[in-house]
Amino acid sequence: MIYFIDEDHAAYGAWIAELRLRSYSVRLISNADEAFRQLVEVDSAEVVVIDIMLAVEDVRTTQFTVERTDDFLETGLRLLEDLTAANPLIFPRRAVLLTNTLNEATFSEARRVSKELEVPLWQKSAIFSPVEFGDRVERFLGRDPQVG
Repeated sequence: MIYFIDEDHAAYGAWIAELRLRSYSVRLISNADEAFRQLVEVDSAEVVVIDIMLAVEDVRTTQFTVERTDDFLETGLRLLEDLTAANPLIFPRRAVLLTNTLNEATFSEARRVSKELEVPLWQKSAIFSPVEFGDRVERFLGRDPQVG
């Protein structure tokens, strides 16, 4: 199973379709709270793609508060850290961070977390097509994107 955590699924529908064309099962998750609930006890995942600027369900009750997430600019980073502590069987080794941020402080923090947890940090703007996204996923999985 590939988990794709981003509130804007429509914007990345072609990426998701590409993964499904390659015979992957993909589960879409729309916010950090839902992702934490679903992934805290999962015992297998091929890849968990986590957007850095991620929505929450309810700002009044979320564990991903304004203070912890730098006004929600770093919600995905805090999600990955929380999942790493709660489910070390899967996290961080199956995670990939994804961003489209232009905010230098946010990008710097993303680089720090990426390096510290040894997870890839993919910039959305550097992925030029759904095929390229699929190829990146397959390289992450250690598969040759030119085969099958």
